[in-house]
Amino acid sequence: AAARVRRLPAPSPGKLLASKAGVEEKLLEGFSWKPLQTDLDPAQIQSLDALVKSLETTPEMNIELSRNYNDQRELDELALREGKKKFLFFHKRISSEDKMTPNDQALVESVHPNDSAFHSYLNQQVNAQGDMISVYEKSKRLSGKDKISDQLQEIYRLRAEHVFTYLTVTKGLVATRMTMVNPAEQTPISYATDSRVNFRFFVDDN
Repeated sequence: AAARVRRLPAPSPGKLLASKAGVEEKLLEGFSWKPLQTDLDPAQIQSLDALVKSLETTPEMNIELSRNYNDQRELDELALREGKKKFLFFHKRISSEDKMTPNDQALVESVHPNDSAFHSYLNQQVNAQGDMISVYEKSKRLSGKDKISDQLQEIYRLRAEHVFTYLTVTKGLVATRMTMVNPAEQTPISYATDSRVNFRFFVDDN
């Protein structure tokens, strides 16, 4: 049987690695995702570049990327976005709920959550005229909670794919030096806090 690999956390390696690689220590802590974002932005790329540079200076070090996602907020934002799409499609202001042009996306973003016509549409569609429930809950009922949940998991999958591809294909990091995990127990985060990917450096005890 193959020997079991024990992962030993590196003792506070951020400052040491940052110094060796000539990068900011904060970049080696991880990065945030805006709600529903999937493509990497410049700040995230800067953090990933610093990560690769640090690993290049210390060959025995590996990296674990651990997600701490704000599921509730992201579900709300996704349901709201899908509700707006249906509202605009119903009024023939966009031609499809699925294939969105940049102009369509701008229209979706321009619909305010408190727009009275949008609320009227939601109330009629989910029969919630007298219910004291949030616009997010109405939007979830409209699209279906299971469907929204599945869509969110696809967003999460795309995030992981884009990070993995950037690190391995674009930057040439050997895949075996990296582990991407979903923590068994997420650290609770406030509703206003963005989802994050946290970096944890470790060495394998072979």
